[in-house]
Formats: sequence, C-alpha cells, structure tokens
Amino acid sequence: AAQQEKELKLLVRPDGNRLFSNLTRGNHYLVQAEGYLNNSGSGQTSEMALIWNRTLPGGSEISFLFLEPYRSGSCSGYMSCLACLSDQSCGWCPSLSRCLLRDSLDLEYCPETEMVEGKGDSQRHLLLAPQHCTLCEDYRDCSACTQDPYCEWQINSSKKGDFQCSRRGRLEGSIRDSNGCPKVCNQRNTCSECLSNSSQCAWCESAQACFYFAAYLTKYPYGECRDWYDSVHSVPQCKQCSALNTCTECLRTFQCGWCGDYNNPTIGKCLRGDWAGMDDPSVYNCSVAVAEARAANPEPQTSAPPRPLEMEMEMEIFDDEEKDAVWSYPTCPDVEECRLGLHNCHPFATCINTPTSYECHCERGYTGDGTLHCNQTCYNECREGQCSGSPRFECECSLGWTSDPATLVLSGVECDVDCGCNFHSTCITAPGICDECQDWTTGPHCEHCRPGSFGSALAGGGGCVPCECNGHGDPLQGYCHNLTGQCYCTHNTQGPHCESCLPGYYGDPRNNGTCYRQCQGRSVLLSSTSSSTIPLSSSLGWRSGTEGKGGLSHCLWVLSVTEKLGPCKPKQLCPPVALTLHPDSHTYCKNSYVYVFDGLPRFLPNGVVRSDHNLIGAFCGTTRTQPITVEATSGVISVYFEANVSSNKPQGFNASFWVRRCQQSSDEDEEGSAVCAGGAQCQGGLCRCPQGSGGPYCDRPMCPQDCGATEERGVCNVVSFLVGTFYFNLINFGELD
Repeated sequence: AAQQEKELKLLVRPDGNRLFSNLTRGNHYLVQAEGYLNNSGSGQTSEMALIWNRTLPGGSEISFLFLEPYRSGSCSGYMSCLACLSDQSCGWCPSLSRCLLRDSLDLEYCPETEMVEGKGDSQRHLLLAPQHCTLCEDYRDCSACTQDPYCEWQINSSKKGDFQCSRRGRLEGSIRDSNGCPKVCNQRNTCSECLSNSSQCAWCESAQACFYFAAYLTKYPYGECRDWYDSVHSVPQCKQCSALNTCTECLRTFQCGWCGDYNNPTIGKCLRGDWAGMDDPSVYNCSVAVAEARAANPEPQTSAPPRPLEMEMEMEIFDDEEKDAVWSYPTCPDVEECRLGLHNCHPFATCINTPTSYECHCERGYTGDGTLHCNQTCYNECREGQCSGSPRFECECSLGWTSDPATLVLSGVECDVDCGCNFHSTCITAPGICDECQDWTTGPHCEHCRPGSFGSALAGGGGCVPCECNGHGDPLQGYCHNLTGQCYCTHNTQGPHCESCLPGYYGDPRNNGTCYRQCQGRSVLLSSTSSSTIPLSSSLGWRSGTEGKGGLSHCLWVLSVTEKLGPCKPKQLCPPVALTLHPDSHTYCKNSYVYVFDGLPRFLPNGVVRSDHNLIGAFCGTTRTQPITVEATSGVISVYFEANVSSNKPQGFNASFWVRRCQQSSDEDEEGSAVCAGGAQCQGGLCRCPQGSGGPYCDRPMCPQDCGATEERGVCNVVSFLVGTFYFNLINFGELD
C-alpha cells in the first residue's frame, strides 16, 4: 500500500486482485515507464513515473518514492555528473571529470584540484548529490561549455544576441566544438567587434578596451572607464568621430574634437581627442586632416579677407608654415559668416557677426526682417510719429511733437522734441509757440479747456470733453463747469445736462428740443436797456389739460422790445420780432383760434377780440405740415388764444419767437453776418436785408415783377426794411385726456 496525502489505499488490479500478488524479493513484474522531458526552458525539472490502468480509483502513478535506488557497480561508463549520480554506487570526481565507485576494495583517488606532477592527494572529493553538479547553464564561456559532452553553446535571439550554454539538442546550429567559439570580451579589439552578438561585453571608450560587463567594478574599481557602451544599457552604436560632419555635432560626442581650417572653421574633420589635443591614429596631425577635408570639399572662391591672427582659441603647435589649422574641443570656433559670405542677408541689409551666428539688419532708410524683406522707409527714425510712405518717405510727427534740426544729422531721429503744448498743437515756428490748439483746448500752451468743454488739458490729465447740455448751455458762462461738466442751463431748462423744463414750461429739451411757456391768463415780457445787445428768444404755447378746475378758455401773451408796454417812438428803429407757429398745433376752426397782433389788441365790451388793422395773423386747423412765420415791427407783439375747452378733442398750439439785436461786424461788407440769419447784415445794431429783398430770411423780393410798373399797374416804393432772425423748433403736441 502507498501513503499519499496521509491516506492509505490498497493498489489492486482491474479484476480486484492485488496489484503485486507476491511481495517477496525476487519476483518480477512488467510495468510501463513514461518519462516527461521539460524542454521549455522555464526552469522546471523533468519527471519520470510508472503508469498503469488510469481508470482505477485511488491513484494511477507510482513515483520514484516507491522504487529502490539503482546500483550497477560499474561507473566508468558515465560521462557526466548527473549520469554518474543516477547510479547510487557511483560518485563524480570534478577535478578528474570522471565517475568513480563510491565503495570498493581498490579505491581510486579524487583530489580536490587537478593533480600536480610529483604531488599526490590521498583524500577523495566526490560529489554525491545531483544539486552539486555543474549544469550547462552554469558555464559562462563557450570553451568550458563545449568541453562538457552534454552541453552546447547556443545563441538566444530573444536576449539581444546573448550567448548561453544549454543541454545539447535544444537548438540547431549550436556550437559543440571549442574551436568554433567566439572570442571572449577581453580578446575583442574594436568597439564593433566588442558589441556584436553579445550583451555581456561592454566597450570602454576612454580605455579603448572590451571588458566583461558583469566585472565592471573589478575591472575599473576607481572609475577609470569614464564612458562605456553596451548593447543593453545604452544605444548599441559605437562612436565614430569621423562620421560627424559639423563641429556642433562633433563636440556633442564625448572625446571627439574638431580640426578646422583657421580662416574658415566650417572646413575640417571630427577626430578623436580631448583637452590635451588630437589623439586619432588615422591622421598624423590637424593640418593633414584639414588638407584632406579641403580636398574632398573644395571651398568656393570668395573675396573674403584673411582672418585676423588674434583669434581667441587654442592653437595646435605646428611648424611656422603650417599655422592653417586649429583644434577645438571645449567649444566650436566662431565662424565669420559675414566675412566668408555664408549669410543670407537681404541686398539692402548689413550682416553683423555674433559669437555663435550672425544677424541681418536693414540699412538706414529701410525696414524689415533683414533677410526676406527690406522695404524703403523714412531715412530718419520717426520716434513719436510715423513715416508718410511712398513717394515722399517723410516723418509725420504726432500732435505735440517736432524735430530739432541741430541734432537731426547726428542722431538721425525726428519727432523727438516736445512742443510744450500739452500735445494739443503743432509748433512749426519753434517749441513753446503753439500754432493752433486742438482737442477743445485753448491758452498759450493749450493748457485750458475751451468754453463748451470741461476736464484737464494738461498732458496726462485726460483731455477736454465737450459739454453735454442738449444745446441749452449758457455761452456767457462757458456752457458748463470747466471741471465737473455741470451745465449752466438756458432756454427755460434745468438739470445737470439741461434735460428737463423749468416749472411752468412743458416740452422735451433733449437733443436741442424746446421748452414752451404755458400760456395762462395774461403774460407780459419787457426788454431792458442793460441787455439790449443780448439776443432774446423763447417759446410759448398752450396745451389742454393745464387749465384750472373751472376751465380756461383764453390766454394773452404780450412781448415788448422796450422797457414800456408800448410801440417804438417815431423814427426809432425797433428790432423786428418774428413769431413762428409750429405745424404740431391743433386748433379746430370755429372753436379755437390763435391771433397774432403787431401791437396791443383791442377787445369789444363783451370780451371778443376786435379784428383791427394790427391783426397780422389768425390761425386754426389740424392738418398743417409746415411752420408759419409772421413778423411784428412796432416793437410789441401780442398772441391771443381762445379755445372751447368743453370739446374732448386734443387742442393747443406751440410757437417760438425771436428778437435779435445784432453786434456790429468788423467786416462791413460781409454778406450774411454770423449774428444775423439768412442774407441779412448787421447795421447799427439791427439786422437789415440787402436792397430789393425782405422777409425773415431776406429771401423774398420786395417788389415782385416790379409791381407791374411796365404795365402801369403800380410803382415800387422802396423803403428800408428790418428783418428778424427766427429760431424754428418742432415739438410734440400734447394730447387731451
């Protein structure tokens, strides 16, 4: 019975009988032996077992534990350690590489080392355990591997061309004879031979020697090998200085230097060497290497002058006639591309040599990158300005900058002098003399903001900004505050920007709009002598919804150009007063009317207005599209409005008046002075139309068709007419609720 996994089982045959019926020694049984050879290289051992009918329960194998060790008594026929120890009567002698009997009457000696002539060893040193045998994998060189009759030296392609020893018969083409073994590492003389088909060899560049990489610390205990290569830990490529064609590539490689031509260092060769100089057996000296390089690549003919002798680099010591080559190891010599013509600068550019390269700068009067473009520009530098371009190519200075002709020739810079005008004016005459202040500035040096603007005119102060008063700022006060921008409002407006109407006025004054004075009851406006030269204008009107609780059916408004409520005296020139009725007025005929009088109106006892000779206009209607202007010359103009407020229809009127006393112009012959409208001229403080014309804008002939004088139908009586200037404003009409 066999004991497996602490369980006793009785081995039986298929018919139920015992497996071995007679267990006494000397009985023989025929069994089948099956062996399994492990050739996968995974490190697992091979096995052998006795197999019988596998269908029987309780196990089907008898391992070597059931077998009695084999003893033949004859050991000389075993040629290897493992074969020898498979026989329990034998032991392996490693010093003699022979299999000897363990116990016999005639014991054969086995010394610990190989026997020396004349000396013997009486002791036996046999190996008795298989694990003490030297396996094929334990051999590290081809010679020892091939001397073992059971081993062969093979190449394993999966290990970067490494060699290894293994049992014979594994791979075809393996080496079994020591004569076919490759050289060991220390017998390889070149880098390529050292690294070919081996990962165990490494090449020491500084020592120029091949060594066994596993013995690096033993071979070079003090780091004598500064630079090494192998096929596993570095790029499997041997360094060849001669294969590098430029100095930059050459000096990137350790222990490679550049032998270059003195005048043109781009011509040369990369050779072995270091700080001490060239050390390459392939070339005698640096001059020979340069001559060979010059012959292989002839230098193009140039008109470049020779290089100066004070070149800062180490020169190799040659004969007096051979100072034409230089050895460079730490850094590459400077190549004077500009002198040698090796640059690609533009024809209008100048080449400037640098320590490692060169730069291209466009010549004066040209601009660009210096290589592809050099376009013509101003000859001088426009520091604070710009070049005008073709065809003049002159500097155009920014506002507030000028040039100094005294320093221009030497400096070559224009637009570099401050005019002293706070950058708001040119100074053609001289710096400090401002030509014309711009940007809403004024003053000798443009240091103040002009009336109608606010802010800071000084350089860096933010500049001057126009007042935002919707066209209603007071010009006598500068329209708005010169620092805050708060508007000084006129035209019956109010607010920071004159954006609303004063109490008692209505309308929308934004964007040059108009505020109309609400006509309530009687309103009288008189002029004063102290303000006789001040233009007087305003607007008035009436709109439904503003009458009192009891309702207001009429209103009267009177304007006098004198201090008294009366017409001008005889022979006294009165400024005309024009009244414009805007088309947004709604007065329904037979119910509501607007009456305009040149003077004071007269009323009947019942309150009804009289149609006297001084009535110059009566208006009603809702479909008018153009404004209507009437003119009063007596010095007094009256507007009377009556309305039927019981009607639910929207009604009202908007009107503007203008009284103008002009100031005498310095140019008497100027047509259409700035203080008078149209073609009128300011004469004696009043606006007068030229002879033969009249009307508010002097655009109407005084005697149309000469009053029919040719047909004897009339005579043109020419008198001096005064005209008024008018200010037209269209506003939205208020609707009835």
